[in-house]
Amino acid sequence: MTREKNQPEIEKPFEAFVSVLPLPACVLCFKNKSHLLLEYINEPLMKILPESALPLVNENIFPHLNRNQILMHAIRKVHSSGSSISNLEADFSLFPGLPSQLKLSILKMDGDRLLLMMQTHSVNSELAPYLKDLEAKYHAISIASPAAQIFADLEGNILSANDGAVSMFGYGSMSELKSIKTTELYQDPSVRNRVVEKLKQGVLQNERVVAVRADGTTFPGLLSGVIVNLDDRLFLYGQITDITGVEQLENKIVNIELRYQYVLEHLGEGVLFLSYSHNISLMNPAAEQMAGIRSREWAGKHISELDSECRFPEFFKVLSKSLENKLPAVINIPLVSESGESRMGEMKVMDIGSGFLCQIRDVTNQKMLEKQREKAKQMEATGLIAGQIAHDFNNLLTPLVSLPDIIKKKIPTDNSIHRLMDYIQKAGEQMFEYNQQLLSLSKKGYYELKPLSLNSLIETFRMIKVLPERITIQTYCDPDLKQILGDASQILRVLINLLKNASDAMNQIGTVKLVTENQTVMSAFGRSRKIPPGEYVVVSCIDSGKGLPVGLYDKIFDPFFTTKNTGNKYGLGLGLNIADEIVREHQGVIDFYQNPDKGMTFSVYLPAYYEVTSQGSMKISITVMTEPATILVVDDNEMHISAISEMLKHMGHIVTSTLTAQEAVDVYSSRLFDIVILDIMLGEMNGVELYEKMMTLRDKQPVIFMSAYTHSEIVEKAKAIRSGMFLQKPLRFKELQHAISMVTHSIDLAK
Repeated sequence: MTREKNQPEIEKPFEAFVSVLPLPACVLCFKNKSHLLLEYINEPLMKILPESALPLVNENIFPHLNRNQILMHAIRKVHSSGSSISNLEADFSLFPGLPSQLKLSILKMDGDRLLLMMQTHSVNSELAPYLKDLEAKYHAISIASPAAQIFADLEGNILSANDGAVSMFGYGSMSELKSIKTTELYQDPSVRNRVVEKLKQGVLQNERVVAVRADGTTFPGLLSGVIVNLDDRLFLYGQITDITGVEQLENKIVNIELRYQYVLEHLGEGVLFLSYSHNISLMNPAAEQMAGIRSREWAGKHISELDSECRFPEFFKVLSKSLENKLPAVINIPLVSESGESRMGEMKVMDIGSGFLCQIRDVTNQKMLEKQREKAKQMEATGLIAGQIAHDFNNLLTPLVSLPDIIKKKIPTDNSIHRLMDYIQKAGEQMFEYNQQLLSLSKKGYYELKPLSLNSLIETFRMIKVLPERITIQTYCDPDLKQILGDASQILRVLINLLKNASDAMNQIGTVKLVTENQTVMSAFGRSRKIPPGEYVVVSCIDSGKGLPVGLYDKIFDPFFTTKNTGNKYGLGLGLNIADEIVREHQGVIDFYQNPDKGMTFSVYLPAYYEVTSQGSMKISITVMTEPATILVVDDNEMHISAISEMLKHMGHIVTSTLTAQEAVDVYSSRLFDIVILDIMLGEMNGVELYEKMMTLRDKQPVIFMSAYTHSEIVEKAKAIRSGMFLQKPLRFKELQHAISMVTHSIDLAK
């Protein structure tokens, strides 16, 4: 017999144990004191009922049952107290075809539902064929069910089970499963007693348990069950469903929700969710802070209720236009800081299908950065102008700082003009100092270069506490170390940056070695930049850190590149970049390599310096030439070239000067010169290009380059020419005299 249309699907979880009960049973539901609904009759009961009984389903059967006071009293008692009644002898003539006197069991299910089960031994012999067919059908259902179905007595002995139970719990056979107690099916044996107590009070629905397989492994399960009274004995029917997949999914959902919640709570950007009616459903702490809200007063409110200060004046207007174009809306809004300070904000609104997602960003710093960038561009333009002015101004300073020395040599020492020339020269030197500030503004200034001993600098440095206490500095200094020409404060900055880099590489604990030595480079080498041949003073910083992956070698001197932005370590990535820039300014090179055992070595190569006195960076001991040299001077500033020519003539040299590069090529191609002096910044071509053109006519020409700048791409090329020297404008008499002696000395060595 199939279920008719008026037989409704009983709602879960009752279907798990009511629909498969082998006993005839029905479910009653109290609607009120006089309305008792026959909600469901199971398959065994339908099997033995005539068609005439089915219309009673979903009907009020209170009038029918009210004629039997014993049965109605029992039903009311179970409904009100929740205590089950078993083996009740009562007249149950509601269904025609059933004997009037039956043995019934009444159990409280949930809420207002009751389960009535009819005992099989009370049904007359005419029902035996139906019951036999029912048992076969139940057995087939039980075998096919993937859930574990177990019948046991209240002492925990397993009487029968389906194949699903044998498979789920991992036993080899039914007899092996029946040889254990039900307590062994749970990780916590006390679960079984708790289950029985709950069943005595009614039906157990979807109790979460941790079940144990035969091999000791566990799995999560849902347990539903009911106590059945058969022949005056109570038995337990239970069904367990493996919910491993469900629990994994639940855990995944929980983890996603936790991560989602964590991200929202810790996100620096504000997040706001609005319904399509513009009511606030969620606002994270960052959004609360930005909006100046200090409590959950926003929950469920319309966004306009929080806009008393008109913080979102464009919201609805821009949002409507954005939705028309199906694009996110971007709205500028004012924000409020914790201290009440007004800040600039930007809100991006997107339609996410279930409402609006609003992202709020504090763009105050970004706007300030944009202003700073604009200011930097202005400063750069100013610097370019200042650099050009300073370059031209240096040409004018040469006569002021150099010609007074020549004039004083032509007059008696007691002449008052000596004092006047000193005034002029000092004024020129002061103007030169001011001019260097203009060059610094254009980032083309120069350092105050003086003779230095790296050993003495390191000894001074050791007295400065710049590294953590757990870092030890060991020094190995060559006692015969040569001097360098450099700015002490800048070289000290190089050492500090290298040592701090080593300290960070060793997690601020260990020993760093500083080694100084003289080195002669015979052929160019180097990893970052080629070290040209020459005499060098080398200082090496050796650490025992974890080193650096080879793939990062090309980035090691890049500005803002750092490997410290992890955990509690943070760096800007400027230390090595600044060190490299300073060493470049000193015409040196930083090289590095991985140590064979552990850590990195950074070596600074600085050109060795000779014949130094204590009178200043360029006040050096020289041997003045006694023989005159033929010199070609090329400069596009007439006043500057005149001043240089006067100085050279006063030294006794034969001077030829030109104002253009092309004129210089023409003169050079027709005559031989011992030395050429070239301004780097010429009109039609730069000094290096002019020198290279001269080299096509004559090889190994000694040259002196001059410029107001000490570093640029062209200046670096000029400094790299082996047969030449570089002088910064304005030229001083003794500096020029020394430079000529040096290049002449190189000529004699070449001969």
